Amino acid sequence: MAELRSFVIGVVLAGALLGFGALVTGAFSGDGGTDAPSVRLLGTPRLSPTARAAQTRPQATQATTQAAATSTTTPAPNATQRPSPSPTSQSSALPDRTSCDAIRGTPYRSDREREFFLANCLPTPTPTSGPGAAGQGSYPNAAASLASALDAQLAYLIERAASPALEDASWRQFTSQAAQNVKSLAADVERLSPPACLASAHAGLVQAARGAGAAADLMLAGVSASNSGQVSQAGSALGVARASLAQAADAVRSASC
Repeated sequence: MAELRSFVIGVVLAGALLGFGALVTGAFSGDGGTDAPSVRLLGTPRLSPTARAAQTRPQATQATTQAAATSTTTPAPNATQRPSPSPTSQSSALPDRTSCDAIRGTPYRSDREREFFLANCLPTPTPTSGPGAAGQGSYPNAAASLASALDAQLAYLIERAASPALEDASWRQFTSQAAQNVKSLAADVERLSPPACLASAHAGLVQAARGAGAAADLMLAGVSASNSGQVSQAGSALGVARASLAQAADAVRSASC
């Protein structure tokens, strides 16, 4: 009886072991039903094209960043940038001229050159008497030329009197020369020989020229004495003389023979 029980227990155990072994074998072999679980070895996962593009994008971005950094370290040449002029292309200041013919009709190079011209370069009127006289027909032109030169010298002296610089040697030199020019031009006006029909107009021109000469004498006295008050007084007299000269010159131009 005991032997029979042991045999039955052994058969049961053996059957259980065989069933368990079959179960394990079916699970790992994958030969069972469609619903039986299977075990696969894990390898490198396969990536979709979108995932692969996303994975390679940082590399492309990095390359772009490196290229941008390289381009900033080596700037492209600026097409609008112009080379600085060489020293030889820069013109140097031209010296002042001391020739009336060289200055006449051209821009002044400096204030000093202008002063030289106004003080020294006078027009040469056509003589109306003495050697080289062109006759009575030349008087209107000669009178107009002298009146124009005299007016320019008076205007220059009036400008000098408005801003006297008696301590400046150049100012004194050019002012004195212009005053002497006024006296010389006034004397040339008196030497003109007008035709009889213009005698009255010429007398008025002579009187205006004498007034200009007297005002020039006042200027010379003020410069010689370094007296700014006297220079200013001379400036007022020069203004009156200039106005009288303009009226007399108009009378000569409008007179007829």
